[in-house]
Amino acid sequence: MMLKVFTIFFIFLFTYSVDGIGQDKTYSLSVAGKDIGKLKVFELKKINDITVQKVESEFKFLFQTGKFVNESSFSKGRLLEARSIHSINGNVKEITNTKLLPSNHYKVIFSENNSEKKEIKSLQKNIHGTLTGLFYSEPVGSQEVYSERFGVFCPVKLIAAGSYEVRMPDGKRNVYTYEKGECNQLQTELAGFKLLLVLDKKTSL
Repeated sequence: MMLKVFTIFFIFLFTYSVDGIGQDKTYSLSVAGKDIGKLKVFELKKINDITVQKVESEFKFLFQTGKFVNESSFSKGRLLEARSIHSINGNVKEITNTKLLPSNHYKVIFSENNSEKKEIKSLQKNIHGTLTGLFYSEPVGSQEVYSERFGVFCPVKLIAAGSYEVRMPDGKRNVYTYEKGECNQLQTELAGFKLLLVLDKKTSL
């Protein structure tokens, strides 16, 4: 059923007029000064009154190759649908789907390794911002954002001018730094190591 929903959405995406806002951006990923991969932030897509945000990252670290893809669609500032896919060594490890239902609550479905075993939960609270969105705009005045991967809200705290701390449910501390409203750096963790993401200025506006 969820596959059918996404199929319909992508047919819609390519059938109707799509406008790009901004341009693709690239961030380098490094641990202890060593380059381990890239993160791509796709240009903001607009389909009628729907905007689509997407980030994709690939890395090689500790004998593993990883890939993350997050994609979210919004209408009038409210999340309609989100999908997060986490793969290791070419195999899907986790998939999280979040969808706004006609009853005005969200259905969140977690699955692992493409198996039939799924965990489903419901969210009654409106979602207006996601972790993916932090790469598109500075979270001025925001107190929380939604994690498309974990299916929970994460608190946002302003810690300095242009710098925001986001506490993840797995205990990680993400620090986003902005310059003129544009995210130019993210400090986080990967397998217990400090991970640094830095914007490639050549892809910046």
